[in-house]
Amino acid sequence: MFNESTLRSHFAKNAPIVVAAAALALPFMIGSKNPPALYAQAAEPTPKFEVSSIRPCTLKAGSENKRGNSSPGRLSTGCDVLVDNNDLGFIHFAYVQFEGGRLHSYDMTPILGGPKWIRSEGYQIEAVSEAHPSLAVMYGPMLQELLQKRFKLKIHRETRDRPVYALTLIKGGSKLKPFVEGSCLQGPFPQGPPPRGQKLCDRNISALNPASVDADGLTLPEFSQMLNQVLDRPVVDNTGIMGKYSFHLKFSRDDSTSRLPPLPVAPRGGPPTGTADVTSPSIFAAMQDQLGLKLVAIKKPIEVLVIDSAQKPSEN
Repeated sequence: MFNESTLRSHFAKNAPIVVAAAALALPFMIGSKNPPALYAQAAEPTPKFEVSSIRPCTLKAGSENKRGNSSPGRLSTGCDVLVDNNDLGFIHFAYVQFEGGRLHSYDMTPILGGPKWIRSEGYQIEAVSEAHPSLAVMYGPMLQELLQKRFKLKIHRETRDRPVYALTLIKGGSKLKPFVEGSCLQGPFPQGPPPRGQKLCDRNISALNPASVDADGLTLPEFSQMLNQVLDRPVVDNTGIMGKYSFHLKFSRDDSTSRLPPLPVAPRGGPPTGTADVTSPSIFAAMQDQLGLKLVAIKKPIEVLVIDSAQKPSEN
């Protein structure tokens, strides 16, 4: 199976160098409504944790906080907040990424409201279930129930006007490369290498500087969702282009790419890797020059999560 560090790497929070979705133990799915057999089906009753412990912890710089050691039936999260400045954290796990006990790749639903401490005070969760549910179920509906019980969390969904980037075409038209069916294998796959002589389709986000996004066989809406792991606001597809394409984008890190994980620090406190790049374009310029696409800042009604109330849990 996979541990909590593998899950967190999918969100680009515990993978300081590369987020490689194709390499994850979980299959790559965007907006899938048909979960594979790995995940619990909706008709099955959701197990509960028989024993749980929630303790305050000290948040540290970088990815050290997130390293837990979960396995089916045992949730061990490492130190994290309920919501961080990138709308990640325990609430994102439970209500967005693993809603319904299945993976929703690259869903970055904004999380609004709640007391200030939910974004600054760290907690470590340890919980056990004798039913041995999958990690997707534990980090989804089971964690939801635990947050509601122990943090008295109340939350609802609504639609609000929010800042987004609209993905559009430049005047000269796109420079997109059509995907060649059969040129690589698209998931989901069992764990392990692909058959000899074949390769998996790229689903990679490199967080170095320059950074890059490489993906084969995605539609424009799917590519827009992948960019949610990079940019500081949600991306919506306004191109109207149909079909699948191969995307290869190289750009420099800046304030607009705040969802990328921190650059790795060299051993013994040396400078972060990749900081010498001064020649790569911004992601906005790269999108136009390399793909013939444009990111336009607009406001648009989108679904958000709103925290109505939350309380600090008692120590145990």
